[in-house]
Amino acid sequence: MSAVFLKILNMTWGASWLILAVIVLRLLLKKAPRWISCLLWGLVAIRLICPVSIESALSLIPSGKVVPETADMQPKIDTGIEAINSTINPAMNIAYATSEEAGKHIMQNVLSASFCIWIAGMAVMILYAFISYIAVRRKVRASIRFKDNIMLSDEVKTPFILGMIRPLIYVPSALEGERMEMVCAHEKAHISRHDHWWKPFGFALLSVYWFNPLCWLAYILLCRDIEAACDEKVIKDKDREYMAAYSQALLELSVSGKIITACPLAFGETGVKSRIKGILNYKKPAFWIILIALIVCVAVAVCFLTNPKKDDADIQAEVNDALDNMDVDYTYEDGVYVAEDRDGNKKTYRYRKELRGRDPGAACDGMFIVLTNDPDITYERVSRSLYSSNSKDWLKDTVITGMHALDENGEIIPFDETEPDTQDVATTPQLKQPPAVEVSYAGRTYKASLGSYEWAYVDENGEGCLTSADSAHPLDAVDHITHIELGKNTDTLGIHMPYAPEKMNYRYWDAGSEEKIDAYKKEYTVLTSSYDITGGDEGVFIKIPADTPLIFELYGEWENGTASYCFAIMPNGTSEVPVNYWMELDLPRGFLLSEYSDHTGYMGGSYILPQAYTVERTDSVPASWLASGVITRLPAANVQLVFNDKHEPVFDKNSHFYMDNHTVQEYIQTIAPGSGTDGRYILEFSEEHDLYTHAQIYELGQQGIKIGEDEQHSSYWVFWYVKEGGDTYYMVSLAKNMFTQEQAEKIAASAKIL
Repeated sequence: MSAVFLKILNMTWGASWLILAVIVLRLLLKKAPRWISCLLWGLVAIRLICPVSIESALSLIPSGKVVPETADMQPKIDTGIEAINSTINPAMNIAYATSEEAGKHIMQNVLSASFCIWIAGMAVMILYAFISYIAVRRKVRASIRFKDNIMLSDEVKTPFILGMIRPLIYVPSALEGERMEMVCAHEKAHISRHDHWWKPFGFALLSVYWFNPLCWLAYILLCRDIEAACDEKVIKDKDREYMAAYSQALLELSVSGKIITACPLAFGETGVKSRIKGILNYKKPAFWIILIALIVCVAVAVCFLTNPKKDDADIQAEVNDALDNMDVDYTYEDGVYVAEDRDGNKKTYRYRKELRGRDPGAACDGMFIVLTNDPDITYERVSRSLYSSNSKDWLKDTVITGMHALDENGEIIPFDETEPDTQDVATTPQLKQPPAVEVSYAGRTYKASLGSYEWAYVDENGEGCLTSADSAHPLDAVDHITHIELGKNTDTLGIHMPYAPEKMNYRYWDAGSEEKIDAYKKEYTVLTSSYDITGGDEGVFIKIPADTPLIFELYGEWENGTASYCFAIMPNGTSEVPVNYWMELDLPRGFLLSEYSDHTGYMGGSYILPQAYTVERTDSVPASWLASGVITRLPAANVQLVFNDKHEPVFDKNSHFYMDNHTVQEYIQTIAPGSGTDGRYILEFSEEHDLYTHAQIYELGQQGIKIGEDEQHSSYWVFWYVKEGGDTYYMVSLAKNMFTQEQAEKIAASAKIL
């Protein structure tokens, strides 16, 4: 039942923004009729009632789900306001949990207690309304009928309506003449507007959301607007004399209305002073005022009855949640499969499928077990969804319930029997690269940049292989590693990885108060520590100096090998800059795009990580020649690339370009436009770059440093995306020692220019 309370919390969060908007609009629409305000409160009721909401790019609500709707969660909120998240979430993590399981246990207890308090509050509200109703019924039981549904009573001081099915108007016995006519007209206006239904309904919603102060304010203002709307309905065609007499009657029959009630609808109970002022100043609103007010209502409905659209990061988070449902329990009922996710939400699927296939470069076949509503789902489709950077590839109506490696006979290989043939080969052959490392800080999650590593794995032929890469020192690569924006009052850093290392060391450089990145390389203090990770632990939390710019390097040891990772926590961080906002690529597993940088290429771009070539003693070498690849774009006028009507280069196919170092470029072929290239042809080249000049090689030799022939060059597959009349050309380069030509062409063809 705690999930119900969490759902209520999310619904009241969205409604609170709408209530604030209505409060502001009531002030701006003073000249509009009061029934417009009642209409706006009706939108609030819809927001409080409806458990689902349409997503819209026009939504002004920061977040549609402020808390995960499950009791089995770590303490965390997502208000959509980063300043609030980064302040509250770290404090909650520290206050509620020393471990993941402890955090979940504490949250379950807190939610259970909150649910009980919420139910008790509702019960008190409903009991209060029931007792109030019974007390009023007893008070008027000696009333006599005056005419129709009008009753006279000696026990009432102000007229009111009582009853929902057959409402009766109760008036003081001493009331007569014009006063009787006025108050009866007011109460009949209530009945014609069905206010004897709407006010109790509003109180019922208040009983559910009693813990939200804004809901109390909304109910008070609703009652005032209901009365003001009825006043306007009575006096809209009357003269000033009638309005004055009506105001006098309202003043004479006013009573104390300090106690909030669900019923009755009393003539002189609510906001008497403001109502008299409104009556005496009443002017029939012009048509254009009503029209503008209605347009405002429509705009409010669009902006506040909808939730913000999820971006790619949110969708990817849902995909990750789907992967967390591995081995999920499901049942077969009435011809469909029924599965329940972590949030307790049930969903039906028409098919259960076992999909078999092999990923490129994989050591063995694999199998996905999925529940799906897509009869044409394939192994390749599911596999691509796990690693693709294109949101269109991610699964949206399919859940993976199991993943298995298969032997030569198509039988499932138990994980505890995947022993390699030699002692030098890793026992996790499915990993050809070190595992990704995520860093949680100030309420957000980032991917650490992969640095140097040595990694062993089993290839598709069952043979042991060793791969390695050398990266620059973190202080020399600070411009290119992951940047994390410095949080406020945050001193906890979380390190998470899918496969726990046998040992993890870390060190960081205290950058002091300097704000420029260059200053980090000059003065720093090295601090080191280590953690032994045993059993099933998947991460550690590190205490760090609060509000201090830092550069981190992590070093992990696995049975497969070793790897380092780095990231920087800095003021004015670039964490808000998208990784790549104008091109998407389907990269193989183990590769990812660096953060976008305006300094990469001519018009900005991203590197493809990990590094392909050693970066020691190469200060003069362009950074793009040291990565596994790069994506960038250039003005067409600045690129000396001319092509004919067949989109073949016009210049000599074996041409030479002189850049920072000697470059030889050879044309290979032209690829027709792909579905995502916006009509651009792809011109494929083979490029060779000299990493050193002859003078540099000689100078290094004088220093006793010998550069081998294979270390003097870098080779790349280069793809230009061109279009006749286009102002901008796009370029993707992929290192030959990391990608075969077939792989490179497949990656290039997957490009989607946004």
